[in-house]
Amino acid sequence: AARERRLWLRGTEGLPAHREVVVDCDRGGDTFGFLEHEVHSGRTFVIRSAYDRGVILGHDPDGPHGLLHTSARTLAPFGCCRVDVSRKIQVKSPKKKGKKTTSIRSKRVAELSVSAAPVMVKAPSSKNGEHGDKPLRMGIVRVGEANPPEGEEPLQWLQRTNHPATTHAPACSGRP
Repeated sequence: AARERRLWLRGTEGLPAHREVVVDCDRGGDTFGFLEHEVHSGRTFVIRSAYDRGVILGHDPDGPHGLLHTSARTLAPFGCCRVDVSRKIQVKSPKKKGKKTTSIRSKRVAELSVSAAPVMVKAPSSKNGEHGDKPLRMGIVRVGEANPPEGEEPLQWLQRTNHPATTHAPACSGRP
């Protein structure tokens, strides 16, 4: 985990502090230290969310508290889009003991809903890495499939970003 944190910090060293520069990360970039680094970088970021962190809903420090993924799933969609989905064989390993499972994702056109909201991500209660304790202002964008084919998991992407995403067009301008 410590190595992963350092990789993302090293990978963005030397990038200019311009809003036109977009740092796009997979779930490995979802550490509070890296999120804090990017919030203060002057760049735009889109980081796929891996952890259901504590948040304050909205950008008011006195706003309601919740969990990021749980809150994102309750957001009303403000638009829809269609995406071609390729066929894929997925092998999943259990988190602890047990057998691997194999499933096949069918080739299809998926109807995805898009929603977004401002949040303040709270610092973890147990410090893991170097970071401050203040909540970070950003937004969450959720792209999800409401009606997947029977027997298949719905597609879903949760992205953290500092790019304004209050309508369908800006929220869809990034990669789901």
